[in-house]
Amino acid sequence: MKKALLSLLAFVSIICSLPAHAQFNPSNGFQTISNQCGTFFLQGTTYYNAQGTSLGSTLPVCVPSVTVQNASALIYIPAKYTNATLPACSSATSGMVAIETDGAASPVYNATATGGGTVVLTVVCNGTNWTNH
Repeated sequence: MKKALLSLLAFVSIICSLPAHAQFNPSNGFQTISNQCGTFFLQGTTYYNAQGTSLGSTLPVCVPSVTVQNASALIYIPAKYTNATLPACSSATSGMVAIETDGAASPVYNATATGGGTVVLTVVCNGTNWTNH
């Protein structure tokens, strides 16, 4: 029993000595990013919300609200991003559609979106990259 209690105490002391989750530190350098979800802070490789809570290494993706004026002819406008602020493209976001506001001068259909220009175009996440459409 004594040995089991000592083992439990050792385990608890190890758990208590582990570092806490990262917290936002405004004294360190950070980048401010705003999208339709709100304002976020990127510090190192971790995103934080306005309350300073860690959101992990991926910027949250929000679905913009849709207004239906004619249910038989639904038209919606996807969210607009520069290439640098597009949400991460992964298998979880495959099929997501967005508007890129700084597309390359001569975008090639279905090629990886690169940004750096002034062309406004639709881009689609193919599970790996945002592609021009």
